[in-house]
Amino acid sequence: TVTKRPSFVPAPDSKEAARVERIYTEALESFYLGKWEEAHNRLQEVVASQPNHKDAATKLEIARRKMRLQVFDEQAIAAEKASDWDKAIEALEKLLAEDAAFADATSRLAKARRQKQLADLYAEAQRLTKAEKWQAVIELFREIDTVNPRNPDPQGLRMSAEQSLAKAKKGKDIETAYASALTAFDAGQWQDAVRHLRRVRGLQAGYRESESLLRRAESELERARKPKRAPKDKTAIEPSVHTEWLPLAMFAGFGLSAVFTELLVGGAVWEWLYSQLGMVGVTAIYNGLLGALIGLTLWLTLGRTLLRMTTRHLIPGILISSAIYITTLVGARAIEIKFGVDWIVAIMFPLAGMLIGTALVVLFHKNKISITTWQSIVLIAGWGLAYRIGQIAGSNVGTNLTTMFNNQALSDLINWSIEAGIAGLIGSLFTLGQYRNHLGQPFSWKPALSAALGFGLGNLLTNIIVAPMEESTFAALLQMLIWGLIGGASLAVPSKDYKRYLALGLLGGIGMMLGQIASAGLEESMGQLRYAMIGIILGLSLGIGTKRVSATLILSLIASMGFTLRNLLTGYYYSSNLPMTELVGYTVLAVTAGLVGVIIGAAWSFLESEKQSAK
Repeated sequence: TVTKRPSFVPAPDSKEAARVERIYTEALESFYLGKWEEAHNRLQEVVASQPNHKDAATKLEIARRKMRLQVFDEQAIAAEKASDWDKAIEALEKLLAEDAAFADATSRLAKARRQKQLADLYAEAQRLTKAEKWQAVIELFREIDTVNPRNPDPQGLRMSAEQSLAKAKKGKDIETAYASALTAFDAGQWQDAVRHLRRVRGLQAGYRESESLLRRAESELERARKPKRAPKDKTAIEPSVHTEWLPLAMFAGFGLSAVFTELLVGGAVWEWLYSQLGMVGVTAIYNGLLGALIGLTLWLTLGRTLLRMTTRHLIPGILISSAIYITTLVGARAIEIKFGVDWIVAIMFPLAGMLIGTALVVLFHKNKISITTWQSIVLIAGWGLAYRIGQIAGSNVGTNLTTMFNNQALSDLINWSIEAGIAGLIGSLFTLGQYRNHLGQPFSWKPALSAALGFGLGNLLTNIIVAPMEESTFAALLQMLIWGLIGGASLAVPSKDYKRYLALGLLGGIGMMLGQIASAGLEESMGQLRYAMIGIILGLSLGIGTKRVSATLILSLIASMGFTLRNLLTGYYYSSNLPMTELVGYTVLAVTAGLVGVIIGAAWSFLESEKQSAK
């Protein structure tokens, strides 16, 4: 038999073989250093020269695969940086299809899908807002909260929807209360009639015939009642303590409590706890810690001064405060998620303040600090109001801070510290006011009323006289000067001291002018911060008249809060359907300016009485 001989394969040239081995060595170096393009090119050259080279073809296939993975990863990273979630998802899905164990690809894909869902939901919210479908917007944001409760709302769509729904609800509430008042009026149930008519007046003064009906109902109720005079409790009056620094300590303590809580449990820790425990679990931990720090602040301030608390009261106080925050705020979050009741947080946050006030009433009685039932109600309601005002001020200032810093985490930190700090400041003033009643030093409303008239009339006069002038920096400064002169001087009216009229008038005028100059450096969109800046500088200027650092700081905080609330109220007016005539506009501006005067005047009265108490 004839055996076929294999085809001739020439032996490789020794120089060529050496060259191929050198290229293969370089290819191995690039391969193990992760330089896949270099490794691919060199391995391809090896295979082209020696198709039967050991391991070269296998490694070439691996390098090609790694190159594809690298391309997909780079595409995903670029899309993630550009917030192009569709492209990021596409690239990550291709990446995982090639290598299911690629580092972080699974978690990145989950995050990209979540961010795309949030972006799509927010786009739908914008569409619904343009169509004025407010309830649908609220429901959509509730769905956004289930994905990420801290998702930014740069256009303020949620607040706009809530305000629009609140306006519609207000009209319905007025009609319901007025109808109930008429029914009670016909039945001779004067107390119910007065209650309903006062609610109508609180919602919209001058509604139909509500004012005349209210006067008649109050007259009938007064006639039906027997006069009752509660005996004055003069027992167990203790020596006074100098408490002027307490409101500042409460402001700092409550604000720092919010800061420390956010630093310890916020950010990445919040996200991790949320992934492990869910919304209710992470909210319980967050608010439990916040409540504990608030309890520590109360023990260090009110507890160690007015209430004579010792170290054995520290742990119980912290636990009670923590329990209050957990039951109210976690309960609110659970109700909101389960039943979709979005307004529950606005109620439960002040409820936490009312429970703090209730605990203080109990401690007043235990320490034999005389407090009547009516004073207890005022103290409890005052703490609820303090928490609500803090909530409103913090939320609105936080929106401006987000725009200013372009940093959601920093803005939230400042927002929550302001929210908690204002709650502590106002709550402490209510507490000290009731303590003064116990010492036989009742609060005088005269400075508050005179300041309301001074700031209100001052604003009205400047709008009538100065505002029609050609718009300029000089006209704006002149307007603020006259307004501050009249408002500042009105604080001295109850003292009947003409030197103080002049001094406080000048301080008020200078403070308002400097505040206007300082606020002009901020953008128009930062309305809340601009007005807060005016209030801070006005408070600092008026505080010079007290000659006390603590009083100056308190006035600056209170005045900034007053101007912030004024801007918020005027904003509601301009965004409402109320008549936009010049007369109505001037009236609204004057009334809200009077509200600023009431707030500053009340703080001034407290500080003046504190001065006498210290003496």
